[in-house]
Amino acid sequence: MLASLTAFLVLGCSGDQVTRVTHNIKSISVNPANAKQLPLSDIADSVSYVLLDTPEELAIGQIDRVLLSNNTFFVLDREIASALYVFDRKGKYLFDIQEGIGGPGEVLEFTDFDVSKQNEELYILDNERMDIKVFDFSGAFVRSIRLPFFAAALNVLKDEIAVFRNNQYNEADEWRNHQVVVLSKEGAILRSFLPLSLETNYFSYHDSFRPLQTTDAGWIFSQALNDSIYEISGNTLTGKYKIDFGDRSLSQIEGGFFGINDFLQSEQRMKSHYLMGDTFETSDYLMSLFFAGKTYQYLFYDKQTGQPQVVSKIENDINAVPFMHIKFANDELLLADLPTELLLMMDEQMPAAEKSNTIKQLLSDPVFEKENPILLLAYLKQRK
Repeated sequence: MLASLTAFLVLGCSGDQVTRVTHNIKSISVNPANAKQLPLSDIADSVSYVLLDTPEELAIGQIDRVLLSNNTFFVLDREIASALYVFDRKGKYLFDIQEGIGGPGEVLEFTDFDVSKQNEELYILDNERMDIKVFDFSGAFVRSIRLPFFAAALNVLKDEIAVFRNNQYNEADEWRNHQVVVLSKEGAILRSFLPLSLETNYFSYHDSFRPLQTTDAGWIFSQALNDSIYEISGNTLTGKYKIDFGDRSLSQIEGGFFGINDFLQSEQRMKSHYLMGDTFETSDYLMSLFFAGKTYQYLFYDKQTGQPQVVSKIENDINAVPFMHIKFANDELLLADLPTELLLMMDEQMPAAEKSNTIKQLLSDPVFEKENPILLLAYLKQRK
């Protein structure tokens, strides 16, 4: 069920200027009890794979984030290798940026990253240093942008950088106490949105999966422990979608930071449904991951038909290779990654007659022996 709700919000501030706007929010009703598997062939007409060919001394343990820009894959392994790897469209290794020890241009912590297709620059958020380090597309260090606060995520659009702050209120610097801050590429604060206060300190859990995504108009912003999806365009933040989970919707969590920690370990969490701050929007679809009590599910909202679908699993009925969590999406494709361990387990357990030619080809490729995760690209059906 889709309805329109009229809302009046305080959107944000730039210096002392506060912007208010009346707008319509699309409310999407979601019932996880109706969750179904989504055949990949319903939305995609073909699938291809990219094996990442790293040098022998390098290996990718897991993929925390991946971007495709200018026919180049940017792959972040934050937890295991503590490095960012760059490959061409066929998976050929180009360069990498490793975690350093604090020298000029060295990254101490890979908090997040994004790329500027327009300027061919790579932006790495380094919370250890409280800055953003900029590299060119050859891997050469260009400059650092100092931040006046810790941040959890960033996203670059043209000449501006949107930063998702760790949601902690600072009494000494009230006007910058906002969840989203937009900077110039020189580091000047231009605008800020979604104000914090002592009452809303840590109301939104800062450990969202991917709270900011670029669209043609600006940014899509969603965060964990919430039911709202916003769009930021210029000086305006618009409440674009509100996900209605019915009686499982999450109410306000009291107690600030410690209240959040208590909630995440409580029985109440197992009975609540909320977004995970992992939303993609294309011309045809809105896709958002949400917590549904002990499990994660996807909301797939078809923007043309206006129909929402709750997806428990995307089933690859095109060639039987498992389709895992969506890591990247645009109007052309969905991108997921496949751990080699899963493919090896399938090889051991499946009868030879049931193995698809794709599985056989992947296992026989010499690059597979490096045991890097495999990129799966599902090419979306193009509508007229």
